[in-house]
Amino acid sequence: MKTSSTLLFALFALLITSCKWIDPDEQTPAFIYIDDFTFASGNGTDSEKITEVWVFAEGVMLGAYSVPAKVPVLHEGNVSIEMRAGIKNNGISSTRIMYPFYQPYGTVVNLNPLETDTITPHFTFKSDLNFALQEDFEIVAGTQFETTSNSEYTWEVVEDSQDPEDVFEGERSAKLVMDGDGVTWQVESATDLDLPLGTQMWLELNYKCNNTFAIGFNSVRGGTPRKDLALIVNRTDEETGSPEWNKIYVDLSVVGQSIVGAEEVYLYIESVREADVSTARLWFDNIRIVHF
Repeated sequence: MKTSSTLLFALFALLITSCKWIDPDEQTPAFIYIDDFTFASGNGTDSEKITEVWVFAEGVMLGAYSVPAKVPVLHEGNVSIEMRAGIKNNGISSTRIMYPFYQPYGTVVNLNPLETDTITPHFTFKSDLNFALQEDFEIVAGTQFETTSNSEYTWEVVEDSQDPEDVFEGERSAKLVMDGDGVTWQVESATDLDLPLGTQMWLELNYKCNNTFAIGFNSVRGGTPRKDLALIVNRTDEETGSPEWNKIYVDLSVVGQSIVGAEEVYLYIESVREADVSTARLWFDNIRIVHF
């Protein structure tokens, strides 16, 4: 019994000593509270779907945080803080990225241990961008899309004065109704798009729908037409039973890489009515392609 007690005491002493080795005096953090953020595009719609803010202190990433958030920072004094806007790439929760086209927000904060400083970052587009396509449906004369020969339906531009639920913002949006015998619809950009294929490109759009739709490129290379899918977009009526407006960022970079060398490139949007949908309804607004 004496030996056992001695052994237990030795182990306890070793544990206390080990804890001192493993847990030296820890630095007391300061805190940054991100209460909210603001966004102004400076080019067309201010619609955004920023899902989190990526935080950096003195160039070191601290993590990605849903707002509001309280972020511990192991620095004190004047500290350089940078914040970048994060999105769901292709609308998928598991593919969250820092959107490369939004300008990071930077500031210097005087931090003190255990004290909290509030920051409200402001985001906007970077200045060195091109908008290869912008369609907000506000011009009555027509749109930058044409119905293709593969389509059995045509969308129409609807006005807020007719039904506010049909319009995302402004006075007009586009609406498609498929309720007859036909099941297919497709539009494509009315002109060949001058795109830097093989580089970073995203499509942004606001939409709501009770039927899936697809986005991609129709192109021509060496006189041969081809069709390349970028993404199939899910319905927005799953949670409420009624279509709800959403915004999505569609990465066109990979599909663009596959058609490098094409002489003509057109963005297409299409939908095939699903078997369980008697009347397919889809709405669109603020369609734009962004690249450096």
